[in-house]
Amino acid sequence: MSKILCIYAGYTVPFNGANYKNKRVYGSEINIIQIAEWLSKKYNYEVYIWIWDLKLHNMETIHNKVHYLDMRDINNFSKPIDILLINRYINFFLYSSIRAKKTYIYVQDIYFNYYYKGGNLPNYGNNLIHNICRGNLVDGIICISNFQKQNIYKVLGKLESPIYLINNGITSSIPERNEDVIIKNRFIYCSNPSRGLDLFLDCIIELQKKVPDCSVVIFRSSEFTESMIDKLKLIHNKIIYDKVIHDKIIEEFIRSDIWFYPCSFKESYCNCAAEAQLFNTVCVYNNIAALETTIGNRGMALNPNEKNYKEYCVNNLVKLLNDNTLKSKLREKGYQWAKKEIFEYKIDEWYELFESK
Repeated sequence: MSKILCIYAGYTVPFNGANYKNKRVYGSEINIIQIAEWLSKKYNYEVYIWIWDLKLHNMETIHNKVHYLDMRDINNFSKPIDILLINRYINFFLYSSIRAKKTYIYVQDIYFNYYYKGGNLPNYGNNLIHNICRGNLVDGIICISNFQKQNIYKVLGKLESPIYLINNGITSSIPERNEDVIIKNRFIYCSNPSRGLDLFLDCIIELQKKVPDCSVVIFRSSEFTESMIDKLKLIHNKIIYDKVIHDKIIEEFIRSDIWFYPCSFKESYCNCAAEAQLFNTVCVYNNIAALETTIGNRGMALNPNEKNYKEYCVNNLVKLLNDNTLKSKLREKGYQWAKKEIFEYKIDEWYELFESK
């Protein structure tokens, strides 16, 4: 008999497996779709994903054997649930009374997401999460990096539930390597603009003075600030996109030389960094938070505390662009790591956890 897995998607725009690319959902939502589809495909799980307002938008459906249902009906679900996976938002326990044989919280943010009904639970949701753990309402907490795990302990203290570590998977199949399609000196920025795009643009402005054929491709234009728009006017050889389907980002990764991410934001994992490595894009990044392990020595690590930081970045980028041997070495190391991280293989870790006693 198939095991029944229910997944709470948390607060998100309405989506399902058939239309999520057009709905501009990313990271967290893509991860749970992939977990659901691979557990169904590879291990014959019967999977339901609960999402807000699907009925309102006529989006309840079955896609790739995964059932997409409206969250407002979850308390009427009559089937016995073997595994319940709560994605990010601990507010689930304030909405639902359903129980499962095993329950896990999947923490994809820097710590538990404590947003609830237009505001935030007090003190990072500390009281609620400790009550959940002390009440044996969860069998485990799933983190995506050791940095995230340690940060949870720092913010909330020791929890009375076990914590498991499963890195995020990569959604694509393993591509064939073809460096001939890479546009030399092409830089890509595809993360949230608030996480480093201002510094990225500052560095590119100076870099183009030294490397005139340097070009950039940048995403999420509707989120640009006035400062970013002004800086872009000083940059030539640029391609700008707004939010696009995920396949378009992959297409540009394959064509790009460098994924440059001078962020100060403390990433809990960073899917973009993992995908960059899979698609042969050399990673240059600030060596902080989970980027230390998501990229590590497979890319060029920068010190965010370096004096004259912008000049320091530009000088390192010029050296890298002129060192084809180093670029090829980093591409190979990143690719060999990333191809083991695709969901086809990563799903085995989820299965082993769910089937453990």
